[in-house]
This record gives sequence, structure tokens and C-alpha cells, in this order.
Amino acid sequence: MTGKARITRRSLVAGAVGFGAGVLIVPGINARAYAANEKLNLALVGCGNRGGNLLDSFLRIGENVVALCDVNQQRAAKTFQKAPDVPEHLDY
Repeated sequence: MTGKARITRRSLVAGAVGFGAGVLIVPGINARAYAANEKLNLALVGCGNRGGNLLDSFLRIGENVVALCDVNQQRAAKTFQKAPDVPEHLDY
């Protein structure tokens, strides 16, 4: 059996127990952390093609978009129009 790793029954059970304990512990931590900071404040730098798609996603899930920034106002004009109340910047 050269070059192949052997999995013993003991190592398989130990790995399964460790994974199960992690699954039980991690969701509780994430739930508390999310409740502490219910919404994110996001600033989008580079609002061209991909930035417009990201802005759509951020607005759809209800996050706080606090600033939009792009050095090329022509390229970012469509994105800026999607969120007219959000401040626009040319440089961060």
C-alpha cells in the first residue's frame, strides 16, 4: 500500500465526532454575531459593470449602502441612478 493513505475506523469516528461538534457549535456563534450587527454599512468602490450588479444585490437583501465611488462618472452613471439617495464620490 505504498502511496495510499489508510483510513482506520478510529480515525473515521474521531473525524465524524469532531465535525458533528463543530456543526453544533458554529451556528450558535454565527446567529449571535449576526444579531449584534443586523445590517452592514457598505461603500461600493468601482461602480461600473460588476459594481452595478453588486449594488442590485445589496439593495435587494436590504443592506445599508452608504457611499458609491467611481473615478469614471460616465461608466458609473447607471449605477449611480439605481441609488439616487446614496452619496457619490470620485475618489475614496
